[in-house]
Amino acid sequence: MLDLAGLGNPGRDATTLSIIEIDLSTLATLQAPTYRVVARQSWTGTNHVTIFGQLKAAAERWRAQQIVIDATGVGEGLWAMLDKAFPTRVVPVKFTQQVKSELGYGFLAIIETGRFRDCAPSDQVRLQYQACQTEILPGPQHTMRWGVPEGTRGPDGALIHDDHVIADSLCAVLDRLPWSVITSTLIVRAADPLDEMDQGR
Repeated sequence: MLDLAGLGNPGRDATTLSIIEIDLSTLATLQAPTYRVVARQSWTGTNHVTIFGQLKAAAERWRAQQIVIDATGVGEGLWAMLDKAFPTRVVPVKFTQQVKSELGYGFLAIIETGRFRDCAPSDQVRLQYQACQTEILPGPQHTMRWGVPEGTRGPDGALIHDDHVIADSLCAVLDRLPWSVITSTLIVRAADPLDEMDQGR
């Protein structure tokens, strides 16, 4: 999952990657997969071409089935390069208030059903999750506004962003895909009814 919010303003956010393992063993009981963050990486002030090269290498090394990318604004260029390198595997997300709200609801549902596991924790990630806030806006759509409020600072006085939380939340896009467990084909050899008719003559 790739959040590209920092490409337009390298001093504010980082371009952030979450590598998520999809565990299909919960399909039988929960009718949905479990998602495990197994690695994270961030880039600050790095150009598209360099990031693309590292993402391509990571996707090949981890044998990525799906690449979900924030393709809003400055992210479109990187999305185009990844889509050319991995046709049919790249899922772009164009952020709007409504799209982010739906993403928030979907991610919360995954968390609350115990289907999100962070296997690559860090102090920075913990701070971002602790500082993340949600607000349901008035109106029939119940739009959720969520993220780390602007200007939030950590114990050391440094600004806290939400790039890791947003990258993780893109697993909610994966949750909409039709997952199934692939099993080997079993062919049962049945008796030929015509043979039985011939024997009865």
